[in-house]
Amino acid sequence: MKARNLAAASDPLAPLVVRFSGRRLLDGHGKLLAELALDGHWYTADAKPAHGLRDTPGGVRDQEAIEQDAAWLSEVVPIITLLAERQQHLTSDDVWARVKTKPHESRMMGNAFARAQHAGVIARTARHRPSIRRENHGRPILIWQSLLYGQQIL
Repeated sequence: MKARNLAAASDPLAPLVVRFSGRRLLDGHGKLLAELALDGHWYTADAKPAHGLRDTPGGVRDQEAIEQDAAWLSEVVPIITLLAERQQHLTSDDVWARVKTKPHESRMMGNAFARAQHAGVIARTARHRPSIRRENHGRPILIWQSLLYGQQIL
């Protein structure tokens, strides 16, 4: 493996490979890599013991991945808007059923819902229901309130 030439960054505006945030270690884009627990050990985002950092294929998001994610979001937010015009309530299951492509990470769906929320299309509720998607194993998912339903001009 090729050795990396890493150095501590004292300039907060410097481009970073990893960032410290309290007891958390984040990648340059803010994704959690590891967290120092109260027991003094490091754990990954999925609660597995972390013994250090390693190179991963495609570990650094390149411009192409960023552009693909932006294209995916530009496909999905209009789907959320369309569903909000037609349904009083919606979930990520409703959107996944209509999405033609998959993002790099399924949690991008949260970004799409956040954009729709900020655009005034939907509002968060306190209600949840079990997901019908097999990969979610019935975990609770948020039910969103449409802010567009019933507002269409006939």
